[in-house]
Amino acid sequence: LTCISTGSPATTVTWMRDGQPLTLNGSTYWMTQTVANRRLSTYENVLIINRAMSDIVGITYNCTVMNALGHVSGTLIAYPPPTVTISSPEIPVAGESFSLTCTVTLAEGDSLIGD
Repeated sequence: LTCISTGSPATTVTWMRDGQPLTLNGSTYWMTQTVANRRLSTYENVLIINRAMSDIVGITYNCTVMNALGHVSGTLIAYPPPTVTISSPEIPVAGESFSLTCTVTLAEGDSLIGD
């Protein structure tokens, strides 16, 4: 999860998981911070989650950027990726055409855009 911070005076970033402070312990959760623009004091703060997708589905993550002048927050809810199943009703024969069926299963509330 990425949280971009820009500010003067300098900003600090905190993360929450379902409304509780997230402990960046270096094994399950940790954060990297990269200078995106030194002149503007812009940083790319990335929360890395070392857990199975099933352990984070439906969890709300919140990034708060603050300094002496105030704070701003952003929220993300983790959803499972779609499941794609490709099948062929027939056994393909070299040199002959055949068809494939592609089924996409989405999480409740998700939608598919495109062809």
